[in-house]
Amino acid sequence: MSEEILKALTQLFAIISKQDSGTSTVERDFIIAFYEQELAKEMVAEYITLYDKYAEFGIFEEGSEADAAKAKQRAT
Repeated sequence: MSEEILKALTQLFAIISKQDSGTSTVERDFIIAFYEQELAKEMVAEYITLYDKYAEFGIFEEGSEADAAKAKQRAT
């Protein structure tokens, strides 16, 4: 997949996730699993960070920095 398509897809994931009551950990875990299946390991953390930014994940949740660190660690 091209970078432009991945960024657009990431933004679409975030828009869908933000519907209703906001982004949940379950939704984020699904996105992480998708990226781990589709992307090279070194790219996963980059797109998870982008998703978190678009979805505003962690703004209202404690431990979001720890979640981001776990995602980056999983990608390596």
